[in-house]
Amino acid sequence: MDKFCIVNDCDASDKTDSCKGKYIEDGGQTIYVCSDHWSGYEACLDNHDWGEDIPRASTPLQIPNTPEKAPLSPEVAAQIDAILSFDRTPSEMVDEVSRFVVGQESPKRSLAIALRRHYLRVQLRLDDRDVDANLLPKHNILLLGPTGVGKTHLVRTYAKSVIGAPFWSESATRLTESGYVGDDVENMISCLLHAAHLSKTLCQMGIVFIDEVDKKRKTSQGPSTSTNKDVSGEGVQQALLDILEPSGTILYIGKQARERSNPGRDKVEIDTTDIQFIGGGAFVGLSDVISKRLGGKRSMGFGASTPLDVKKEESEILHSVLPEDLIQYGFIPEFVGRFGVLEVFDPLSAEDMEEILRSTDDSPLSQQGAHANLEGFDLIFSDEVVSEFALRASEDEMGARSLKSIVNSSTKAIFFDLPTKVRDTKKRLSVRVTPKTLEDPSKYDVS
Repeated sequence: MDKFCIVNDCDASDKTDSCKGKYIEDGGQTIYVCSDHWSGYEACLDNHDWGEDIPRASTPLQIPNTPEKAPLSPEVAAQIDAILSFDRTPSEMVDEVSRFVVGQESPKRSLAIALRRHYLRVQLRLDDRDVDANLLPKHNILLLGPTGVGKTHLVRTYAKSVIGAPFWSESATRLTESGYVGDDVENMISCLLHAAHLSKTLCQMGIVFIDEVDKKRKTSQGPSTSTNKDVSGEGVQQALLDILEPSGTILYIGKQARERSNPGRDKVEIDTTDIQFIGGGAFVGLSDVISKRLGGKRSMGFGASTPLDVKKEESEILHSVLPEDLIQYGFIPEFVGRFGVLEVFDPLSAEDMEEILRSTDDSPLSQQGAHANLEGFDLIFSDEVVSEFALRASEDEMGARSLKSIVNSSTKAIFFDLPTKVRDTKKRLSVRVTPKTLEDPSKYDVS
């Protein structure tokens, strides 16, 4: 059967297998809807009966041309209403996010203030009230700090749990200048569109976090030339300038996530004016640039005897960062100027790690306990074990990210053995992880 999409006479016959759409049986007639238009078609299906693979529509349907013209789903409509009525104070926002993120009080407060200002500004603009760009400018945010201290986690929690905005996290390492191998910078907006359930309106209120942006500093101090073109570093900075422009820009993006530019495809027009952009990275070596400017000497060896001491020292220096330091580090002035808020994250101590394990709603211990509950047994960690988990994580280069793997490695044998024991005994068991379990995961207490 020819694959001829009924939407706008779209010829889908040349689509690859990865892009194929679906056949629909409508009144005895089998029709085809390509993947580009399926989400819009699906949004209009009313009173349908889903088969295993084929949705059957009982009445002829009006097919929207683009996702933004499709009727809003109740979920999307509720999300838009929540953003337009968002009125949490910064202190309320910090209280909510602290259920999931430990420490980092200064970044929590700075982000709460910046995000509240941003969404109050969005509400004014969408209410057709004049917004003086000079008095109420849009500020992009740049977060600096070692890996595993909660940069992405904090932004994601603010976006999803506090504000309810669509969120997309993009690794800058994927990005290259347009026309070269890698992802174009516009692709992260197409991914945000998908995170917004293909709603153009919701997408334009979203938050994009560009992680590892420090990896895109210039690879050489000299200017980029045709014979020495830096498509991964300075080229990406140049490509991001329009998107990060506080006054916004208009992008025409494909409806497929990470779709390469194709003149034959329908495009969605996205205005970036109300999209909040946040960059983040470890910025390894930036403390040396700052220290040199300050004329100070770094303590090596004797003064910084542990990895945590080194991280603390670097963090203290990072708190003195100025835009000129970022330029010296390898960013072009125009790129640095796109970020109006700079915030530094501190390294996490063993005490911070222990609080993460004991206090946060989504801690690795809570997650392991939830999995144990599904299997029909209770999982208990002794205080000594929790303290040891925290100490190991604080000494790891991955920071809090290592907590999950550390906890998982200590419970692997338990989750292998206990499902069988629970089924054989036909009763709920209690398992206790003790210091001896850390030495030999097969040694745990069962009662």
